[in-house]
Amino acid sequence: MSAKAAASALAEFDVDLKARIDEINSRLEYWWIYPENIKDAEQIIRDTAGTWTLSLAAGSAGVSEEMVLVALYRFHLKGGTQVAAAGRVRNILSN
Repeated sequence: MSAKAAASALAEFDVDLKARIDEINSRLEYWWIYPENIKDAEQIIRDTAGTWTLSLAAGSAGVSEEMVLVALYRFHLKGGTQVAAAGRVRNILSN
């Protein structure tokens, strides 16, 4: 399983996370994350980091938790390219 599939499973089966992602995405007009949504997206990444559901998703996919968070940010929170999403997640996790 890939990090993208693990992020999809995490976003699908964690009901609270899914609701938060859907709420952010309901404010989008295009595929890129808007400045007003960035703080909400960052909070989702912070809140998801270190959870047992993230550990389970990463472990079942055979990837790191950070890779799942990057895929979550990139594909579900519309965080741009792989490089942009990876840099943003690393920045969020380091603060």
